[in-house]
Amino acid sequence: MILSRIQKSPLNLDKETFEEWATQLQSLNATLQGTDSLLNDTKMRTQLETLMDEDLQLLVKQANLPELKALHEWLRAVQELDEERQKINRHQDKHIADLIENSIRK
Repeated sequence: MILSRIQKSPLNLDKETFEEWATQLQSLNATLQGTDSLLNDTKMRTQLETLMDEDLQLLVKQANLPELKALHEWLRAVQELDEERQKINRHQDKHIADLIENSIRK
């Protein structure tokens, strides 16, 4: 049941950041200690890669992160990519809002 929750929990950027989501899935996985269902680091990384949104998947591929062997290093690198993406998205949202506001004023 817990493994199924992990496998069916895609990243929803409207509700959480990559870091929050990945931490939640890792916590769920930790509850599987001592069972055959526990995902090792490689399987956990694969699961996270599969469930993240397409935009973040693309950023990860472009950043060539497969060379990072340790899960914690990979997680940190993806978190940085996600934070940068969020910053860019906020800037674009503000810019669009400003454009709309300016066009309404005219």
